Amino acid sequence: MIVSPADNQPFHPTFYIIQYTLNPKLTPVTNPSKPLKPIPPFRDVRFLDPAYLFASAPDTFRSIYGKTAILYRGTPVLPEEYILVDDESELSFLRQGEQYRLITGPDADAQPIVKVQTYRYCGGKALVLLVSNESLTLLNALPPGERIATVPLNPQLPTGSIRPGGGSRGRGTGQDGNTNQIGRGQDGNTNQIGRGQDGNTNQVGRGQGYPNAVGFLYPGQQFNGTGLVTADTLHGSGPTVAILDSGLQLAGGAYPKPTRAVSCQTTPWGWDFVEEDADPTDEQFNRHGTRVAGIIRSVCPEANLLPVRIADARNVCTLFDVLSGLEYAAAQGARIINASWVFACGTDETIPLLQASLQRLAYRGILVVCAAGNVGDVPPAGLPAIPAIGHQMGDLRVPMLAPACSSAGLSHVITVTSVVSLPTGEHDEAGRPRFRRTVCELKSDTYVSVGVLVNGSDGQGRFGSFKTPDITPDFRGTSFAAPYVTGLIARAMLAGKDLSSREAVLRSIGARRDLYLLDQIVGGLWVKP
Repeated sequence: MIVSPADNQPFHPTFYIIQYTLNPKLTPVTNPSKPLKPIPPFRDVRFLDPAYLFASAPDTFRSIYGKTAILYRGTPVLPEEYILVDDESELSFLRQGEQYRLITGPDADAQPIVKVQTYRYCGGKALVLLVSNESLTLLNALPPGERIATVPLNPQLPTGSIRPGGGSRGRGTGQDGNTNQIGRGQDGNTNQIGRGQDGNTNQVGRGQGYPNAVGFLYPGQQFNGTGLVTADTLHGSGPTVAILDSGLQLAGGAYPKPTRAVSCQTTPWGWDFVEEDADPTDEQFNRHGTRVAGIIRSVCPEANLLPVRIADARNVCTLFDVLSGLEYAAAQGARIINASWVFACGTDETIPLLQASLQRLAYRGILVVCAAGNVGDVPPAGLPAIPAIGHQMGDLRVPMLAPACSSAGLSHVITVTSVVSLPTGEHDEAGRPRFRRTVCELKSDTYVSVGVLVNGSDGQGRFGSFKTPDITPDFRGTSFAAPYVTGLIARAMLAGKDLSSREAVLRSIGARRDLYLLDQIVGGLWVKP
């Protein structure tokens, strides 16, 4: 669904021949609409809903998602940027920096001209970011897999074709090995699904495209301290844990300084997809990624950490950088990926390109631990007044969120929220107050897999927060609940525990059931960090 900024009404394209009126000598803009200011603090849960911001606070919408951002199927996207994902053999004819004419219809004067802004191949799938001075969102109206002839304006370059169709929007249930068990078919030879990993024999692997969506890390506050991870402790003997976040500020030492040209394909210690270099240092003002890495290291000291910078200093991340980071993490042998960021998806459970990437990770047996999302300030009516993910209560609406909602269809995705123990107002026979656990951030008995009991206090309210080792103050949010689960899973891997299904994974980390949480978390499961 596309939302027109003029009248905020949805319309649905039903045609496949796409005509544009473009100047054939256009010079596409570079990174045309990334916001210049940090994300403002989220006052309440409504700030999660881009449709609310689009209609009620357009300046805030643009400050978060970009000056030219629109809503596409409920997701903020940059309409003049379009992502292609396909096998490298299908996209290698494209040259970064060159312009191409897309043959989408019979009128030669109305064919879109695009520029290859960025070409990335880190192993796995190749990714291309196309840019234009006009909207490219209607490329998604093309049927999945349909080829478009792509002619370079430079006659010295080869002609080829691309497959930009939007692909499936389904959950992907059972696509990681027929029974949806984690780790089956990891070698690509033991089941039919696994054999399609080259992208030629299954729907998920075929070429796909999507407008470049914009997501974010939750705004935070200033910090004190250096963090826990140094250059000497970055790597460990345990499973590789990729941290897709704002980067990692080392507490001591520095990242290696390459003596020759490097790329994400040849750099094993981490990569910065924001600056496109081999130094994934955290530049975010509250060191979001550094905090996440420190939690994982404190829970599993043996983990081999792989920092992947996909969010800039303003808390903004793009779908193109996230997809690149996922391909890089898989190519570098990650066993677990920590994803403490969100994309709003309106009423859809996920973004098709992101879902396809997660499905490919499932083929490899890679677990993805993601944050459920935060509620912001709690309304006067308290936590019960905040709707679950994908629901509305009164004037408060929580949209679907990616990758959090992918847990409904992919068992290797584990969505994590925060749990707090609050007084009930009752007392036991000895006069001691009684407590009851409840979710204190976003909840869902469909999408949230497990909660983590908060273990810190930051003065931001009675709901507490999480300790982030060697950085103060402690900080609230599911961004910091997720890495506790990531670290516990890494420990379970080291111990050789059964991780063959989501249920087995949660058992392996000591998740327990609380009947009072059944309507807030699938199975009412929670863990103590």
